[in-house]
Amino acid sequence: MDVLLILAAGKASRFGGYPKAFCMIDGSCAAQRTVRLGGRYFDRTYLVLNSETWPAYHDAVQGCRTLAIRTGQGDAHSFLRAARRIREDCGADRITLCWGDTVYLDDAAFRKAASLPGTAFADCAGISFASEDPQPYAWYETDGPFIRCSRFRSRDGAVDRGLHDQSLFTFPADTICRQLEQYMTALGYRDEEDYISGDVSNEMKLLDAFTYFYGNRHRGLLPMKVMLLAPGTSCSFNTAEELEAVREKAARAAADGSGRADLFDPEGFRGTYVFDLDGTLWDERADDRGKEVGEENLNLFRGIILSGNSYEHVRDVFRRCYHQDAVVDIYSDFGNVHFTSADGTVDVLTEAYRVEPAAAAALENVPAFRGKVRVRGEGCVVTVKPLENREALLQQAHEALSAFGDRYEAKIAGHTSIDVTVKGYDKKTMLREIMKKHGLKAEDIVYVGNETEKGAEANIRELGVKTLQVDDIYECRALLKALHSRIRPE
Repeated sequence: MDVLLILAAGKASRFGGYPKAFCMIDGSCAAQRTVRLGGRYFDRTYLVLNSETWPAYHDAVQGCRTLAIRTGQGDAHSFLRAARRIREDCGADRITLCWGDTVYLDDAAFRKAASLPGTAFADCAGISFASEDPQPYAWYETDGPFIRCSRFRSRDGAVDRGLHDQSLFTFPADTICRQLEQYMTALGYRDEEDYISGDVSNEMKLLDAFTYFYGNRHRGLLPMKVMLLAPGTSCSFNTAEELEAVREKAARAAADGSGRADLFDPEGFRGTYVFDLDGTLWDERADDRGKEVGEENLNLFRGIILSGNSYEHVRDVFRRCYHQDAVVDIYSDFGNVHFTSADGTVDVLTEAYRVEPAAAAALENVPAFRGKVRVRGEGCVVTVKPLENREALLQQAHEALSAFGDRYEAKIAGHTSIDVTVKGYDKKTMLREIMKKHGLKAEDIVYVGNETEKGAEANIRELGVKTLQVDDIYECRALLKALHSRIRPE
């Protein structure tokens, strides 16, 4: 069982004693916001309070189970107690931890945490999500992917930039409990559930535990790993002024979202999801386990496919892997070639972007391209593959096409190819045509792909369509599992 643990067991001494997890952020308290954004990706969500705040707040957050613990020995000690209780309650195999007062601006971090395969923990005690930020309050020194040492501005001085802890951690439950128990013993704490010491000079801090894990590998402990998130995915606060700044950030994210579906609540969305194929639902280069995940994705998703891959490739993937009765509309070769999962017969959306045969012939005359030129997509895409040193060869493609004015553009594509198309022929252009065909407005669409932040799909936002970035097939599976009952078929 994969569990999300929201730990709100502190006493908020720096915030006048009011529990920060219950401060209002954009219409709901911080903890409720976390449940809404993150809870959908996990089998069960727990909110853990301390015994003093339990009477007032045990029913303040919906959609989760609430537990109370006695606290006072530091955040790692509180987490250990909470993890023990949760393991007793549901037998959790994996626990993803976040602090109750952390405010997340989107759901991407939770999706990534839930998508991690078991192999990600083969050589570590867990994974801490971090971002490369200026002047962080807490940051990591690393040894490759492993956390060697945790640093704090208040204790170690400031740095200009660092790997900033983003207050989200994923652990195998058995491993982290065993290692934190060893750390507790090393600090001289008694291992009794009701024990609270008056001496907090040697608190069990979770980030310091990571330093201990790395330094005691010779005793069989596993170190922590770090995984990068985009900057600005979460915020924290300790003063009323900082809380107001966080509220403003959350309100801005909710108001415009910059076209990103991560910044709205997919539970309320009743439109159409359009998915990229390779790198999103499916990965042709994946191992056997990855192929199983890809096949699972293809049978979980509902919506439309818009793929840059060739008709033959997309058709063959669906023939092998799609086993549902629902008929899927599929647009391949950047969108101009339409067929369905039930019928491989091709129809063409538009003739406007066909490449002249003379342009393909000009590319064939380049010595490095000879025998490697293929016209596909009903004449809309000329692909040159396989190639090496494509950056240098791209200039030769431009020179070959110069006789046709500025009609064509050559782009590096896939892993070994250069694609040539009429300028303006891309997924954005063809999604506009697909929307016309299906009678869809921009607000009716969410586009899901692996290059929506940077890459070939980033300009789709210019249509006013919301986009949702997934980095790989595993993250896509986490999304699909969360949305499976809510994605409406065409």
